[in-house]
Amino acid sequence: MKTFKKSIYAMIVILAFGCATFKGNKLPLVQQDEYIHLKKEKVKVFSRWKYEAPQGIDAVAMAAVHKSWFDKAMIESGCCEIVEGPKEAQLVIDGIGFDNTSPWLALPRIFNASSLTVIPFWQTVTFELKVSASKGNKSNSYELKDTVTLVSWLPMIFVFPFTGGPTKNKEEVLLNTYQTLVVNLRKDGYL
Repeated sequence: MKTFKKSIYAMIVILAFGCATFKGNKLPLVQQDEYIHLKKEKVKVFSRWKYEAPQGIDAVAMAAVHKSWFDKAMIESGCCEIVEGPKEAQLVIDGIGFDNTSPWLALPRIFNASSLTVIPFWQTVTFELKVSASKGNKSNSYELKDTVTLVSWLPMIFVFPFTGGPTKNKEEVLLNTYQTLVVNLRKDGYL
């Protein structure tokens, strides 16, 4: 029984730490001095989000996730106040998040997991946003895209501690994407 428990524990460790993630860095890292802008009079912002994904993914829930990331980036920048409706807002954002993940990636993942990561598997996750901003008579469109590549392979046990975890890297790339949007909105005079 103890051998079985040790085997299960070893398998979990291999599967959990046998992967590493690498940021695509297609967007430059946002510098705090261009992102943080404390204003006394805050711009009132309203945003609507949609999510286009393959069948089987809850688009409404994912749209809510994108809205929460956008709201977080706007509030942390110190320039804005989030409002509940477009009539109350000075700036209206309509955004679409995209998921280009193929459902066929499940098969290589199964082979990877069943071989305890001896058979390598990699997947590039693309964060793609299309956003339109409207303030009075002024409007503009933005397209932002960045990636994170997940590599699951037994030798990645040695690389994992230096690349950060999959969740951490995904969140950092996603937050940087929204911070880049905030910086672009500021440069174009919306904030």
